[in-house]
Amino acid sequence: MPPKKHSRGVKGYDTQGTDVGEKPHGKREQVLKPGSRVAVVGGGCAGVYVVKTLAELGLKPVLFEQSHVGLGGVWRKQGYGGVAYDVLRTNSSEVTTAAPDYPFPFKPSSPFPHYTEIITYITEYAARYNLNQHIRFGTKVVDVSPVDTTDRDTKWKVTLQATPKDHDVYGVIQARFSEPAYTEEFDAVFTTAGQYGGGPFVPEVKGRDVFQGTVLHSNVYKNNDVAAGKNVVVVGIGNSALDIAFDCGACAKNVFISARHGAAILCVEDLKGNPFDLWLLTRGTDSTASIEPSFLHKSPIHQAFLKAGMPPPNTDSSKVGTGMIKDQKTCLRHLESGKIKLGTGVKHLTKDTVVLQDGREIPCDVLVFCTGYDLEGTLSFMDKGVMRDVSNHTPSGKYYVNLYKMCMHPRYRTLSLCGLATTNANEALVGEMQARWQASVLLGKANQPTKEDIYKYIAERNAMIQSVDPYFPRFIRYVAYMDSFAEELGCLPDIKMDPKWKKQSVLLPPKPPTDPEDLYNFNLHFGPVVGLHWRLNGPNAWKEADKAKEYVNKRLIPGLHLPRPSTPFSWAPPAAPARL
Repeated sequence: MPPKKHSRGVKGYDTQGTDVGEKPHGKREQVLKPGSRVAVVGGGCAGVYVVKTLAELGLKPVLFEQSHVGLGGVWRKQGYGGVAYDVLRTNSSEVTTAAPDYPFPFKPSSPFPHYTEIITYITEYAARYNLNQHIRFGTKVVDVSPVDTTDRDTKWKVTLQATPKDHDVYGVIQARFSEPAYTEEFDAVFTTAGQYGGGPFVPEVKGRDVFQGTVLHSNVYKNNDVAAGKNVVVVGIGNSALDIAFDCGACAKNVFISARHGAAILCVEDLKGNPFDLWLLTRGTDSTASIEPSFLHKSPIHQAFLKAGMPPPNTDSSKVGTGMIKDQKTCLRHLESGKIKLGTGVKHLTKDTVVLQDGREIPCDVLVFCTGYDLEGTLSFMDKGVMRDVSNHTPSGKYYVNLYKMCMHPRYRTLSLCGLATTNANEALVGEMQARWQASVLLGKANQPTKEDIYKYIAERNAMIQSVDPYFPRFIRYVAYMDSFAEELGCLPDIKMDPKWKKQSVLLPPKPPTDPEDLYNFNLHFGPVVGLHWRLNGPNAWKEADKAKEYVNKRLIPGLHLPRPSTPFSWAPPAAPARL
């Protein structure tokens, strides 16, 4: 019997509100000493945040990034692992995207930063905290293996290899390098290789050998030049599929989106350009009933997708995927004009058409697969025996990893696989919180989970995954999940709640109080939840409390209409510290 589902996030609940038990029952135990060497794999945003977190806890991290181009991972347009395209922007707003200790030091071009602005931001973040001293560019991790397979606190052998320059490389590739490999030993390993580094997943489609048009995966799509004046078919209805479809709609003859299943279509902003996540990701949302897909299905953009031919979503709300669009007005115009249409999944190809499951033939010159990435391939550098313990597949064949709290290996507690969760918020910050918790556990600053804790969690999460298949094998409810770590670390925000607030809608919050202290508590409850929430008090809290409080009062304003200041707000130190 699957675990009971809950409509609200509370302490002790995890993915989609699934009951995963109480706080761990183990005791504190120091496994790592300050100064222990920790390997970090991957130089995306999560990797940079993890390095900073490990360093401030007194460890000595070494981050390995195979690209020579720079930091940013998938947000780069070029270099190994870079999959950005010209119109790529974040789906989370500037306010919720920023790291907990570094708001954007510049004003992004829109509430949703462009990929180039993310690269600028993460590069400046690394410089601000003097993190480049911990980073080795142009170094590929070939293998990670335990020194002692019988020791849960084992050290790790990390095999490395220098990579050639990659400034002219585009998309995720499986390159072979000729430089000799060498091995170093580390006390622990934290992987932040992401979910996109294993290469594209392209389903087998009958007729691929006779199709005469252009075929590509979203990992190599860069702009709509390939679509100019042509009939384009996009396979998929996730975020990238919708970005690419509407980008192509600007110059293509026609665009058709083929989807096996319908989805709940959300826009990242309202018609005035205000970010949706500023009221969706709140503690008010988490303490009242969840927003059900039935509510979202009534939205104009979702109805426009249905009228344009999108298959109806599953009536079971736990099995409804989501697709995020930007620029609602342009999307509505393309859908209502018939420039972009939708339909069922692909059955087979002919030389110049895509034949759908319902028998329709769609003219096609360019076929774009937006069908995801090979997560198993992303982790191919991990020892096969280590991964055999935790690898699993859903009934529909989706790969996922069985980890305690979705990061700690159940057999080797000195191994953390960070950033493998998906959510409706900034996933890099999830990786940072995972590393902060696991490093604290290893340093004896937080309770060790018992064996019973670990396998109870994994069993209950497996049951949840089976119950919602084929959706969400790695999905988490952001606020509840992050709070579950914060409770163990002692860094939950201390919010003095007015009992009346619990009955108040987040869409129509009460009038804000005028007293600064009351406003602070009001905004923490009704305003957007950001990484700063878990740096206001407790271990590793931000030292400039007055400025942090000012930020909460000025920027974390409840409701749909958050004013955007003309100048950025920053409480970062005026100069980088000499050393963390």
